[in-house]
Amino acid sequence: MNGVAAPALAYSTGPGVDTVVSSTITGLNIAPGAEFTITWTSNRGTNANGSSRKIGISNVNVAIPPPPILATSSASAITSTTATLNGSVTSDGYSAITERGFVYAPTATNSDPLIDGTGVIKEVDGAVTTGALTKPLTGLTASTGYSLKAYAINSLGTTYSAVATFSTTAPGLSYDTWNDAIANQAANLDFDGAGLSTGAEFFMGTPGNAFTVNPGISAGTVTWPRASGTLISSFKVEVSTTLTSWTDASVTYPGSVSAPNGGPVTFTLPSGPTSLFIRLSVTP
Repeated sequence: MNGVAAPALAYSTGPGVDTVVSSTITGLNIAPGAEFTITWTSNRGTNANGSSRKIGISNVNVAIPPPPILATSSASAITSTTATLNGSVTSDGYSAITERGFVYAPTATNSDPLIDGTGVIKEVDGAVTTGALTKPLTGLTASTGYSLKAYAINSLGTTYSAVATFSTTAPGLSYDTWNDAIANQAANLDFDGAGLSTGAEFFMGTPGNAFTVNPGISAGTVTWPRASGTLISSFKVEVSTTLTSWTDASVTYPGSVSAPNGGPVTFTLPSGPTSLFIRLSVTP
């Protein structure tokens, strides 16, 4: 069959009539709608009366393996501009996967995303195996609904998971927004560039005060250098996790603030919160 021999179908007329043999052949990779050929060769010969025996083929069943099978896709870790797509290829359909990944689009643009569809973005996963796949996304639009599918491709075609949806959150108060509007200082003081998402942000409280050098962070300590010989009547290190409510760091985290006479002001980062904003409020 298509060049594949089936030795189990070998048959001899010796046993007599009505002898049935069968065989199962796998791995032919017959595509849906394709034609295949079964060739039967026989040297029937004749019996003692000079007549030949009939040999026939019947009950040919062809089972076409399915294309890849995918579990339902989903999104997690959703923020105003980021999300992580999740999916799983549960079967390769007995044919090697050549590509897998995700397709997504704003739901208002395309609620049933397919490869090359209107407004659809394709994110290719590096692996070509069965199992879980994930893809972090950035640059999404805040307060927007998205539709997504996982997909996998093999020689039998492209298969998609059922469509899933998620919505990005509303934009929050960013470090740059707070810094520009309230502190009136340059956004480049956002040293780790992470905004509210992770880590510590730190900045000075009053332009033109004695702290003339940008603060820095090292080994878990924020340091505000102080101009030599400049006196300061009062200052306070304040902390916040929301940018809307601030507390005295020396009260919230006792022993975290140090300010030797004439020296730099330092704040030792606590081990608790994953996002923390620190500001130095100064009265020259």
